[in-house]
Amino acid sequence: MTIRSTCGLKENFYGFAAYFGKTQRIENQFTRTIYAKENEASTVLWPPEGKSKASERKPVKPAFPFDMVATGETPEYIVRLNACEPNKRPRKTRSSRKPIPGRQC
Repeated sequence: MTIRSTCGLKENFYGFAAYFGKTQRIENQFTRTIYAKENEASTVLWPPEGKSKASERKPVKPAFPFDMVATGETPEYIVRLNACEPNKRPRKTRSSRKPIPGRQC
């Protein structure tokens, strides 16, 4: 698992938060009903407030803070885990279990 570090961890957080940046919580004042709706524009902007002018802040493109692993690959941390446990007992499967006498499955 590699963590992206383009401009630091703060930008990675903003990228992940952008997945939820178009969601708005609305509460009806009369019935106290709460619902959510999706807005057209994201409310998650980069750079953070106070770091630049308001006109320079742009919506952040949604992104996970770590790279995804392809289906056929085994991640490096899983290889290390498997190497640490070489004598691990094999997992029993349904076909390797002994049948219970007098019971049909």
